[in-house]
Amino acid sequence: MMRRIWELSRYYLQNLAFSLAGSVYVILSFLFWAIFFPPSQGTPDVENYFLIIAAFGTAVTFLATLTIASRANRAENLPLLVRLPSRVEYITAVFTAALTFAALLQLLVAVLAMIRGPEVSMWRLLEVPPVWIALDLLAAIMALHASDLVASGWSRVVIYGSLAILLIAQTFVERLNQWLLTL
Repeated sequence: MMRRIWELSRYYLQNLAFSLAGSVYVILSFLFWAIFFPPSQGTPDVENYFLIIAAFGTAVTFLATLTIASRANRAENLPLLVRLPSRVEYITAVFTAALTFAALLQLLVAVLAMIRGPEVSMWRLLEVPPVWIALDLLAAIMALHASDLVASGWSRVVIYGSLAILLIAQTFVERLNQWLLTL
């Protein structure tokens, strides 16, 4: 099972990396680096460095997952899908390929941003991957649910609508707590 997932992930990763969309992602990564971390100007703060690259990684993960999911949903991949004993392997392969591609681009921007960037201690660097990985995982899961590969009918509306309602409810509860504290 793992071998099939890795081979299919490698296929989707190679499919995206050597396509026009993959080239656009790489060009956008260099453009992001040039705009937010210009070599002529140093990065002002370590926290900003980590936060900006985390936001970039989250956005790239979401978009790359949507791109790979749309490519995986094409009719040309039907022979691959029919041979797999479970759809879970197919979705896991898309998920793994998207995370790998996005992590490589995020790492590229992080390394490029270190040029005249902040002085970061080794202990501080060890704190970063869990945060970036968690955000990338969340973005990939949300993108899979937004794609036609996983969603059926109105399921994406239900998921994103539920999240919106929960966020609004959280804001309402915070305001209610503030109002109760003032009494």
